[in-house]
Amino acid sequence: MKKIKILPFLLLFSFAMKVNAASGIEKQPLPSGVLVRNIGNWEAWEIDFKSGETETKTNDPANSQVDVQAEVYSRPQKAIIIRTAPFWYANISGRKNANLEFWSNGGDIISKPKQSEDTTFIAAAPPDVDNRVTSEFLYALTKGRFPAVEWVGPKTYLGIQDIGKTPCMVFQKDDTTVWIDVSARVPVVWKKGDEIRIFKQLDAPSAMIKLPAVLEAARQKEKKVKAFLSSPAPRGG
Repeated sequence: MKKIKILPFLLLFSFAMKVNAASGIEKQPLPSGVLVRNIGNWEAWEIDFKSGETETKTNDPANSQVDVQAEVYSRPQKAIIIRTAPFWYANISGRKNANLEFWSNGGDIISKPKQSEDTTFIAAAPPDVDNRVTSEFLYALTKGRFPAVEWVGPKTYLGIQDIGKTPCMVFQKDDTTVWIDVSARVPVVWKKGDEIRIFKQLDAPSAMIKLPAVLEAARQKEKKVKAFLSSPAPRGG
């Protein structure tokens, strides 16, 4: 699959900071076909997050203890997504070097924080159950979709607007706006209030994703436990 050309990050960020979704939009008929395609079966993406939130100083002794879960789940700064269907991998980082990695074989989602000996099996919940950003990402990835664009449709369509030389469909719901590349049908910029997400396609993966050995061993153990718990109880003699 041909790699999609994405404008330089700084240009997109400058655009997203200044643009008014109601201005500069041409009222054109909604293009036909799928409005937002799924993540390809063999693709890699980077999503950068920017917001107006003031960063906490990392050298402040009062903030020396980092809650990795809180930083990554609620305040991510970058997400790297790699998909070699049915497997996928996500590396999501927050402020103050907080970082979590997630692997999936297409069914189970497994994470092992670097500072922990425990392997975590994650049940991805839909946004109406868990609206934290990373939860939203994991749920979308289980469906092979880009995150936070499930509301895109004819009723939220505003028109066409160019980002640089790239014509984009503009969709808006409440305070959230997303620009979708008309040709490629992928998100380019996503904006909600002062939060901005910039999407960039990376080079295609060079090999199939494999679960690290320690996670595969934990998955097999978990599988045996579930099979045991779901087996019928033996009848008494």
